[in-house]
Amino acid sequence: MGYFAGLTALDLNRKRDGEGFDVPYKLFGAGVTPREGALMSIDWTWLPNAGAWLADNVDRYQNILAGALAIVAARIAVKPVWAQVIATNTQTQIAHLETLQKLLGEALQRSDKVQDDFIKPQREMNQALYDFNGESEKIDGQTAHHLGRQISNVLGWYLVTLAGTESGKVEEAKSALKAALDELERTLAMIEWVDFNDQYGDDHAYDDVEWAEILANAEAASKEASAKGSAVFKAYYALRSVQADSIKHLRTQIRNIEHALAKLS
Repeated sequence: MGYFAGLTALDLNRKRDGEGFDVPYKLFGAGVTPREGALMSIDWTWLPNAGAWLADNVDRYQNILAGALAIVAARIAVKPVWAQVIATNTQTQIAHLETLQKLLGEALQRSDKVQDDFIKPQREMNQALYDFNGESEKIDGQTAHHLGRQISNVLGWYLVTLAGTESGKVEEAKSALKAALDELERTLAMIEWVDFNDQYGDDHAYDDVEWAEILANAEAASKEASAKGSAVFKAYYALRSVQADSIKHLRTQIRNIEHALAKLS
């Protein structure tokens, strides 16, 4: 081995061509080529040790190999399952999207109709309850009667018939508006009744104290009507704001689902 350690590939080729360097022949005998001599000079004592190392570690590497094969098999098996999960998720998202789009359409229709139906009562209330400067104005029985007819059951289709059909915040705003309208209607009815009835009638009779109290309440109501009207306006605009927020939220949800579906496709 020591002799051949200093030989280059060119030296060995020259030996095969018959040029000098007859030492290998002397070392290993006639007919032995330099390559064969090099192999004969290698120390092969490490081979039994390698076999022992392999025997000691074969179980460990078997486990590693088995684990790797299991991972590969699992990934192959999961692919069709994952594809099914994606398909199911896509179908669910599409169904949810269609539901939200329907809710958005209904919300827009309701919002527009509420606005349209409240235009006339709002105008009548402004004319009856406030002067040209927007100051509160005392109303009489005739005005109370006319205004009461205008607001009677206003938005009933929405505040009563469709009660409990929308989100919590919208329903709270609807309930607040209905309560404000009912309070204004009771106030107007009190003013109207005194103007169209006397202390004694076919179906009632009040003593002087009771009648004086009724007149005082009607007088106070005629002055409070404008404040009750302001409460209606406040509740109405609060409802409109909540409706707008609900519509915005629905549009955001729809946009998010559309983006998610675009990523899945």
